[in-house]
Amino acid sequence: FLSEIDGGLTSREEAFLINWIKKVPVLGFFPKGSERHSVSYLNLMRVAAFDGFLEDNPNATADELKRWGEFINWASGRGSLGNFTMAASDLSFGFFAIRLAASRVQTPYALVKNWQSPRVRKEIAQSLIKFIGVGATGLTLASLAGLVVGIDPRDPLSWLKVKVGNTYYDFFAGFLQ
Repeated sequence: FLSEIDGGLTSREEAFLINWIKKVPVLGFFPKGSERHSVSYLNLMRVAAFDGFLEDNPNATADELKRWGEFINWASGRGSLGNFTMAASDLSFGFFAIRLAASRVQTPYALVKNWQSPRVRKEIAQSLIKFIGVGATGLTLASLAGLVVGIDPRDPLSWLKVKVGNTYYDFFAGFLQ
């Protein structure tokens, strides 16, 4: 999925669905710039991940490319809503970033879903291991720096999060919940 800045409801990133603030003089400049930055970053990241897989697997089948593309979407916060895709705009009134929430469940599931596709499964496993490794390294460095790191898995608010003052930082971007 490659999002658009001025596209319709289904072609934009969920975090930028509110348009009224962009029409406010002077203040509208900030969300427009933030949206341009986020859309550009996510598009470049998704294309780079896809191109990297294609470079490593030049003879990948169309099915493997489709599976890898689906994983990239899920891992980058663009979850699939299945039969509820057409209702995404309605669901966004009750839920913030419903595709992002769906992606948090779908990303680890991708390993199971793609079990019969060895190349895709291997890439997904490597990506998930790298993600966990970077998060664990960040938590270790935070602990060594003297910051409070939650280690009790019974406490969902602080488990594997760094606490600074009254703020918790989640190195795993919502995947732990």
